[in-house]
Amino acid sequence: MKKTQSLYFAALVVALSVIGSSCKKPVHSNYATPSNYRLLSYTKVTSYGIISPPTLAPTITENYTFFYDGYGRVSQIIYTSNDSNLATSGHQYLSSNFSYVGPVIMKTTTQLKSEIPVEIDSFTQNANSQVTNAYFGSVPSVSNTFSYNGKLLTNEAITYNDSGTTITANLAFTANNGDLYQQSFDGNYHATFPDSGIRPIFPVGDPRDTILVVPLVVTWVTFSPTPGVVNHNASSKSDVLNTQTQYPVSVYATDGNNIFTRTCVFPISLGATQSYDVYKDLPNRVGDYLQLESFSIYGSNIYNNSHLIKTITTPYYTTTIVPTIDADSKITQNVVTTKDLLGNVTTIVYSLQYQTF
Repeated sequence: MKKTQSLYFAALVVALSVIGSSCKKPVHSNYATPSNYRLLSYTKVTSYGIISPPTLAPTITENYTFFYDGYGRVSQIIYTSNDSNLATSGHQYLSSNFSYVGPVIMKTTTQLKSEIPVEIDSFTQNANSQVTNAYFGSVPSVSNTFSYNGKLLTNEAITYNDSGTTITANLAFTANNGDLYQQSFDGNYHATFPDSGIRPIFPVGDPRDTILVVPLVVTWVTFSPTPGVVNHNASSKSDVLNTQTQYPVSVYATDGNNIFTRTCVFPISLGATQSYDVYKDLPNRVGDYLQLESFSIYGSNIYNNSHLIKTITTPYYTTTIVPTIDADSKITQNVVTTKDLLGNVTTIVYSLQYQTF
């Protein structure tokens, strides 16, 4: 469950005009949602308005429905999508069930109709119920480690692991007056290699694990319109690549006996900075854009800004969030617009429903 023209602009203008001109102006928008409301479900509709190249991708509709246990914790998330690309993998209709044992949360995801297992993830929480570690059981597996200062996120380590070979990137967060201000990445991708590699046995090509012997020749590949290759001589089973790239990177290593490691790919594009701006007159509440994405993954919120998120800016794209807030101070809709350097526009409309308890 796990992490984008003219029709779009017309729709956005209409949405903004409704927000700005409605006679039913929210009277409690500057107050947080009452504590007896919780998220029941939301629909996420994604539209792609591509300028370069001039094509139009299908509109994708996703639905999330939440169920809670007697302690008010998320116990199940039902996910459905009209994206036919997910049908072959069995990810079009999913059920994620959460179980809680002490500080550990187990999330088991199965196909909704057949109950065939898809993935098992686990999260750990600190004494403040903040997620500190997340382990995703996909291939390659992904893990995240979070650190906090009070309620705000300060550091995140992202690791991709393919049978032992890993790539890790570290992010630092700064805050201003109780709100996240900037995410920074130093450009260092840290690779580590297992104590076993792959020996090709010819002619059948049947690989078997064997021991790596240092020194190693480490090969980094940066994926872009023209892939770049960087070779390092490493005296240990680790290496670092420093590059500010908006494309994925991969790594593998070879020793003097022609033993090579499995290749690991880090698919996330990390810019040097990611800046945040907030609505300074709108306190944070359920339905905030960052909260929604966190809640759908972890069943809890790792982002605790004092105010609603307004824009996210990176060297490659800008995302703008326009919320609609009703008279009960609930966010009923988020219109999220992302525009990249080429002028490609992605629009996501979140429509939220709540329940009282």
